[in-house]
Amino acid sequence: MKPFFCSRVGRLREKPVSFSLWIDLFSELEMRRCWLSELVLPAVNTWRALSAEASLRLIPLVDEDAPPCLVDARAVVEVMNNLVENAIAYTPSPGTIEVSLAPTVDEQGVVFRVRDTGYGVSKDEMDSVFDRGFRGSAAEKCELEMGGKGLGLHIAKEIVERMNGKIFLESPSGIGGVLPGTSTSIVFDRSVVALSKHA
Repeated sequence: MKPFFCSRVGRLREKPVSFSLWIDLFSELEMRRCWLSELVLPAVNTWRALSAEASLRLIPLVDEDAPPCLVDARAVVEVMNNLVENAIAYTPSPGTIEVSLAPTVDEQGVVFRVRDTGYGVSKDEMDSVFDRGFRGSAAEKCELEMGGKGLGLHIAKEIVERMNGKIFLESPSGIGGVLPGTSTSIVFDRSVVALSKHA
């Protein structure tokens, strides 16, 4: 089944994307203590209407007690939007996208994760997904002709690592479905500033 959403993402990506422009935008990061829970839900809601139009179910699972971390809030929102957009683009309808935020197992950090029931990534492509200009077989299935330059995940990795974070991609995603799906996770260490969330 061809993804209902692919043509819509194509229109969203019509504006030219320049790697150097994106990197220049975040060349000077404003690292501050931030509770990602206050950023995740607005980022998800941005895509809620488009998800519904694409017959996709979007599920936010946000732990509001996840520890704070030192990040640039504007950059984090940009990366989250990128990951949610990818999930919508490469998930055929009907499908599910799960966006979660939770403490790491050792509670010394926070994990933001986007999982979907989409096409997934083959084993032979896994080592290349964050490479600049990489476009996998899922892009061919979606027939994305507008703005598909293979920069999204590469830019996300560059930005996350500039904030001393880590980004991982797994496939299958582990949430079921006919297709393997993809799970993309971002991990940030908690802020050393121990203040109340409401201080």
